[in-house]
Amino acid sequence: MSAAAIEPRTTRRRRAFYAGLLAGTLTLSAAGPAMAQTQTQTAPLTEAHALFEQGMRLVEAERWGEALEFFRRSRALGERPSTVFNTGSVLVRLGQMAEAIETLEAFLRVSNDAANAAERAEAQRLLGEARLAQGRLALALNVADAEVFVDAGLVAGGGGRRALLLDPGAHRLRVVAAGHAEQSLSVSVLPGQAQSIAVTLRALPTRLLLTLAPASAQVALDGVERGAVRTFEVTPGAHALGLRATGYLPIERAVNVALGQSLSLDLALARRPATGITASPWFWTVLGVAVVGAAVAVTVAVMPTQLDPYGGTTGVVISAATQSP
Repeated sequence: MSAAAIEPRTTRRRRAFYAGLLAGTLTLSAAGPAMAQTQTQTAPLTEAHALFEQGMRLVEAERWGEALEFFRRSRALGERPSTVFNTGSVLVRLGQMAEAIETLEAFLRVSNDAANAAERAEAQRLLGEARLAQGRLALALNVADAEVFVDAGLVAGGGGRRALLLDPGAHRLRVVAAGHAEQSLSVSVLPGQAQSIAVTLRALPTRLLLTLAPASAQVALDGVERGAVRTFEVTPGAHALGLRATGYLPIERAVNVALGQSLSLDLALARRPATGITASPWFWTVLGVAVVGAAVAVTVAVMPTQLDPYGGTTGVVISAATQSP
């Protein structure tokens, strides 16, 4: 039996992985000299190449996370097919399948069918591996317009049923909807695993809170007398509010309370103006004349008592006017 036949399977796979990376590096860089004849080497490209080479050294040392960062930095300076390919390959190795799929699909767009046939075939194989490794999570939601966040990232889509593709590992899900208490849950995903989760969001209480002046005001809500009650749990939507107090003008108004809202209203009733005869200015004019008349009557009634010897009211006036000193 040959040495190759008894070589551990993991070792063979590791060597194949290295071979894919190195082959991609050599083949995809082959166009470099021709391009260099027509383009001047710039500082960013020089830095990108140095970062790429450092990434390759880290791959040989199996320091995958560090290698990924160098490949990313190199790619940010220049979108070379070799860098894109190696970035996608390392992402698969790290189990970051969603980003790996996006990166490898980008490689297929920027690479050349004829010149990079072998590398494109390897990229297709890695894509198949990444897609099979992703977990599938089916979410059933009682609120169709709820927002779903996975590891702090918003997941696009809507409706009561959502299909999520997740990388293997632990994830934190958060479901949020207006007027409902948000719900958070942890999900553990195995490679290729399919699972279903139902999420039921609890509606927050919808309240109407009143502060009234005067404090004795009585409340009617939707036509039902509620007396001195000031806090109400209501259904979302429109409600008819009525306020009454002795000596004050009543208030009738419509209020709209959203789901989960606590709507606070501060209302003051206006005093009722005076009504009837006492509200008329003629009443106060007549009353003033009557008061003056009463004063005259009092004077006339008193004076005859003091001037009785002159023999009457008329005599008093005449005598007073003609009497000599």
